[in-house]
Parts: sequence; structure tokens; C-alpha cells
Amino acid sequence: MLALIASIVTIAAFVLTLAIIFYERRRSPECEIGKPLRARKKQRTIAFWTIGRFYQAIQQFDLYCEELEGGNLPAEQKDPSMPSREDLLRFAQAVLLTAAVDIVPFSQGKANLFHFADQPGGGNRQIVSHVLNGPFPPTQVLSGANAYRTMSITDGRKADSVAGECVRIGLPRLERLTEKGGFSGEEIELGTTHILGIPVKFKVMNPAIDYRFAPESLPAAITIDLRIMLMRPLLPLIRRFTYRRSQFICHRLSRYNDLVRANP
Repeated sequence: MLALIASIVTIAAFVLTLAIIFYERRRSPECEIGKPLRARKKQRTIAFWTIGRFYQAIQQFDLYCEELEGGNLPAEQKDPSMPSREDLLRFAQAVLLTAAVDIVPFSQGKANLFHFADQPGGGNRQIVSHVLNGPFPPTQVLSGANAYRTMSITDGRKADSVAGECVRIGLPRLERLTEKGGFSGEEIELGTTHILGIPVKFKVMNPAIDYRFAPESLPAAITIDLRIMLMRPLLPLIRRFTYRRSQFICHRLSRYNDLVRANP
């Protein structure tokens, strides 16, 4: 009997894995004009993580970008009842951060947007926390772990922060928190076990530049706090799944940067 139950569970897990693979493969991370992303129109509650919530927010972000790229919105709207271009940029940013916190079921619902805090040029850059989205308690913010903390990026040397390191290597990075590392004790006390860093994809924005030449004040990366406990033995699979979905954020951070630079 136990052998039968084990066989059924194994087959069910295998079928579920295949279903997730086929579900993900039906979508491409790239932003392609005229090719909308597949996502359900009906929204579901955030009380329970569902695989499609991430794509719903990504789809809405793309719709905001299309409105902004249309060029029909003034920088300042004289009619106070109508949103301006600056308003839509803020809305798009909020939607993208919402997608970030829905990336995996292990998310604590907290996303942190970083931007460049210095002028481009040379081998060193500074990034700083810009926008916090989610339940960041005041104790965590006031400890200096998040809000307005400046982080350095140096060529050829691993950065001290997940945000800085993902920008330096130009790839998403999932890093485990340890008491011996350079992470805040407040984050560990809040139950955070891993931090996911997602950088802007500079080669899409402009093949001629990378983080060393990105203009000041442009977004640089998004970090997400995760709590992975009982599922930690499956971390290699979680990492692959997370990195693939991170590519959607990378491409859209690039698109958002283009819109910010074009904002009159």
C-alpha cells in the first residue's frame, strides 16, 4: 500500500513539474512590440500565491509602457483629473515592483529598488536604495539596512551587497543570508533566508554601455527578500526557476530606464 501511495505521489510530482515547465516555456522574457504576454485577465487574491500572478503584473507593466511610448501624454497634465506622463511612470514602477514580489512563493512580499547615485565613468559606481515596496518595518529601515544606504561597485571585485554584485556581473543573483556575511541582523531576525538581486539588462537598453556608464538617478536593480525553509533541498530547482523569471524583470527594468531617459 505504501509503495502504491509513493508511486502515485512520484507520478503526480512528475506531472506537476512537466506542467510548470510547459507553462513557463509558453512565454518569452523579451519585450516584443505587438506580441502581448500571455496572462489571465481575472485577478486573484494575494493571500495565496498562484503561478500566474507574476505574469499579470508584467502584462500590466507592458501596457503602461505602450501608453508612455505612444508620445501622446504631456509631461504635466493641466487637468488634475487626468494622469500625466510622470504619473504613469510611477504607476509602471509600482506595477513592476508588484511583479517582483510575486516572482516565487517564497517571497516575503518586499522589494527594494536601487538607482545610481553618482556620475558615470571610471571603475567605481555607487547605488542607493530608492523605493521600498512591501512590509518593511521601521526597525529594518532605521537600522540602515535599506533606505538610502549607499553601496559601492568596483570592477574586478565582488560587491558587499547582493544589489551591487548583481549589477556588477549583469545577471540575477540569489544569495543566502548568513550571520557571518555583510547582511543586516534585522533581516535575519525577520526570517529572511535569501536575497534575490535582479539588475537592469544594459545590453538591451544600449549595447554601447554597461553599469559603469549608466546615467545618474537611473534604476540599477531590484532586490527581493525570500524565506526558503522546508524546500531548501530543492534550492537548485528553485534557483533555475527564479533566474528565468528574473529575466522578465531585467528586460523591463531596461525598458523602464529608456522611458525615464526620454521623460521631458
